[in-house]
Amino acid sequence: MMKMAELVETTGIPRTTIHYYLREGLLPEPEKAGKTVAYYGREHVERLLEIQKMQEVDLLPLGEIKKRLAPAREGGSRSSRAASGRAAITRKRILDAAIKEFSEKGYRKTRVTDIISSLGIATMTFYRYFPNKRQLFLEVVDTIVANMVEHVEAEISGERDYVIRMLKRGMAFYRVYSQNQDILQVLRGEAVGEDREMGELVKRIYRRFTSVLVKDFDDWKKEGMFPELDTEITAYALLGASEFAIYRMSMDDRYTIKDFLTQGLDLLMAIQMVPRVDPAPLHRKYEDILEELVNDGSARN
Repeated sequence: MMKMAELVETTGIPRTTIHYYLREGLLPEPEKAGKTVAYYGREHVERLLEIQKMQEVDLLPLGEIKKRLAPAREGGSRSSRAASGRAAITRKRILDAAIKEFSEKGYRKTRVTDIISSLGIATMTFYRYFPNKRQLFLEVVDTIVANMVEHVEAEISGERDYVIRMLKRGMAFYRVYSQNQDILQVLRGEAVGEDREMGELVKRIYRRFTSVLVKDFDDWKKEGMFPELDTEITAYALLGASEFAIYRMSMDDRYTIKDFLTQGLDLLMAIQMVPRVDPAPLHRKYEDILEELVNDGSARN
């Protein structure tokens, strides 16, 4: 048996993600040794690694993983199931209130006392679920991102046309990202510092977003519809372009959602045209300047 810290170290999966899986019923309940002490076993390690494989290797969204895995929480008395249900409702209320506070005030100006007051709950009730503001924020972000990915992939489920898939994914991403961009901007700001866990969370978020794009690009490439570009770098480039485009759209009313989608479609068409051009002569022409820039950048660092 092991405590949470050892489970995190053994699996390499962050504490906030494990808590999220517990809430979603993907993991069995740990053995409780007190109000704040819980022990986890080999079954938790195996289930976590199984979920990780299904996400990162099989590229399955969490909704599909839930369908494939047998329910982790079975049995129990009617009273224990009722108590578990009430706990889940309370936790969700705290998370919903925290999303609102973090969005409006940012991480540093948000106070736990404000969240407690807005909900009308006891202080000890809050700390029964979250040990501090930092862990609450990490779990808020993990929840938002998981919901974003689930929502986006649900929008394109069953669609085989790659262009339509990308357009639907772009629309879903715009809708969900624009609603939560304040929270995500706060996360990026905090992750710039020395907080290793927040930095790892940012990496995991972008891996989640890009993994589904990479899968589509790889399938597209097999059918001769995608150039010999690195699909992972291309996925990150398109994701970054989408983020900045959404930010630009939030500045004023000059651009519409249709403009956003149309530009995305044009960019996809431009990428599709790349195989008709041999990039080797261009690479050779600028090889010296590329080397100079790389060497200069390395020297500065």
